[in-house]
Parts: sequence; C-alpha cells; structure tokens
Amino acid sequence: MVLQQRPARRLRQDIPPTRAVRRAISRIEARGHTTFGGRLDPHPEGRLARSMAKRGMAHDWRDFDQIRAWAHTVATELHRQSQASGEAGPAVDKR
Repeated sequence: MVLQQRPARRLRQDIPPTRAVRRAISRIEARGHTTFGGRLDPHPEGRLARSMAKRGMAHDWRDFDQIRAWAHTVATELHRQSQASGEAGPAVDKR
C-alpha cells in the first residue's frame, strides 16, 4: 500500500460565505466568517463530488494549524470581552 502524500499547500484564500451562511451571520450577528478546507474522498458518492475527485481534487485539504490559530483568536477575543464586562468567561489555552 502506498500512502498518498499531502498535496503542497496552496496560498490561503478567503472563501466568501454562501447565501445561507450570510443569512446565518446576519441572524446571529456574527462578527466574522471563516471557511476551512475539508477532505474529499477519492471515491465519493454524489455527482458533484465524483466530478471534483476525477479532476484531481480528492485530497485532505484540512489545515489543523490554521484551525487551531482561528480557535485561539476566537477564544482570546471572547476572554477579552468577558474581562471587559466583568464576566468569568471561558479559559484560554495559551498553547
């Protein structure tokens, strides 16, 4: 069995929110939006996913360092906001 190497990382691109996500952002008054890369199985079900896989897009595009950095930013901001308002707030992992 040959392990497939992870593809070279592409430059990070900001992916605009879909219409449904824009509505959710508005409804919950979110401060921002981030879309992360996902994973596409080489043999997926569904016409669109199969088409993407046939065009060489079947990879694991997740970037866990980027996800952790985003989560840390969100936690830090929530902690800062809770300190300013005098609430206990969530603990922030300083890793």
